[in-house]
This record gives sequence, C-alpha cells and structure tokens, in this order.
Amino acid sequence: MESNTINEKNIIKNFNKLETSKDLDILLDRIGDSQFVLLGESSHGTSEFYRWRTEITKRLIKEKGFSFIAVEGDWPDCYKVNRYIKGFPDSGKNAYDVLYSFNRWPTWMWANKEMIELVEWLKLYNDKKQLQEQKTNSFTSNFNSNGNGKKDWWILWSGSL
Repeated sequence: MESNTINEKNIIKNFNKLETSKDLDILLDRIGDSQFVLLGESSHGTSEFYRWRTEITKRLIKEKGFSFIAVEGDWPDCYKVNRYIKGFPDSGKNAYDVLYSFNRWPTWMWANKEMIELVEWLKLYNDKKQLQEQKTNSFTSNFNSNGNGKKDWWILWSGSL
C-alpha cells in the first residue's frame, strides 16, 4: 500500500500541466541541443494534440533553430505544402486551398483548422527570410508515394541537421 502512495506522489510531483506556451519551457530545456525531436501522438485528429504540437513546433523553429519537419504523408501532396510555405510562384493562394487539394492524405487528419493555422504561420515565418536556404523546409515528407495507395518508407534529411 505504501508503494502505491509513493508512486502517486512521484507522478503528481513530476506532472506538468499544459495551459500556456510557457508551460513548454521544461520540455524545451530537456530537448537542449538535440538535433532531432520526434513527436508522436496517441490519437489521430484531436484538436488539443494538434494545438500543442503546433506550439512545440513553433518554439523549436524560433528558439532552437530547427529547419525541417518530416510528416507522414504522400510526397506529391507534401511537396505542395512545402512550395506554399516557401513562397514559390503558383504554389497556392492560402493554406486551406493547398491542404484541401490533397488526393490521398486523410483530409480529417491534415486539412483541419490547426494544420491550416500552422501552415500559415510557417509561410509568414519563411516570408521574413531573405534566402531560400534560410527558410524552414517544413512538410517535406519522409514517406514516398509509389502510386498504388501504399507507402514506401524513405528517410530524408535536409541540409546539415
């Protein structure tokens, strides 16, 4: 019985409630100078998770200099997002149109309010950069579409991660 009480106290002591972006400070401290951060999820499509993933992503880019985001998705569709956030000509008029143009990505998982807000933030962030190589290479996929509905797994690294 005593060990359960101790475990519960340890859990409560180490619990970090997330209410504002400032509450992510402890996570950013633990990330330190890491070159890679992997963000998993326990569910697909929950607004709360997407909001926190967006906040973590923004802070990693702004505060830690991260410049590449790999996502699970088909290469052609992910490339459309990458072109849009880097401001290439004829890449789309807004994130909504780009995300909803995908043919094979699950729309409910990627073309939602939270993702639209993140893609627009990435575009505005990149618009402030003068050189293409300074821009975040976000949403360039780490999966490749082989054209038959299945995904081949490819690991892509950009620049000097």
